[in-house]
Amino acid sequence: MAVLASRTEEHGLDPEDVKSYVHVIFGLSKDWCASGLRVGCLWTLNARLQAALQNVNAFYGVSGIAQHMIAEMLEDLSFVDKYLKENKRRLGSAYDTLAGWCLQLAKSHSIVMHEI
Repeated sequence: MAVLASRTEEHGLDPEDVKSYVHVIFGLSKDWCASGLRVGCLWTLNARLQAALQNVNAFYGVSGIAQHMIAEMLEDLSFVDKYLKENKRRLGSAYDTLAGWCLQLAKSHSIVMHEI
């Protein structure tokens, strides 16, 4: 947010106005590759967006049991460290497999690949 706010004035924008257009969305299923944990959150200073989503919360609330489980999981720093390391290893392995398959496919069809 600080980076965004630092460049607003040169474009004729008020940093306070810009803050209402910055939203942070976090979801365990995407950000943690935990597809079974359908939990996420939205952080925003935009009062209109907050008001619009307030009614949705009644239908999509997270159970107390799930909230407790997730809080326990995220507070266990040893678990988080191990989980992130293993996830990084698995993502790297999946990337290597897919990249190898793409290279094989490209070679078999005489497609020239360029590294980025």
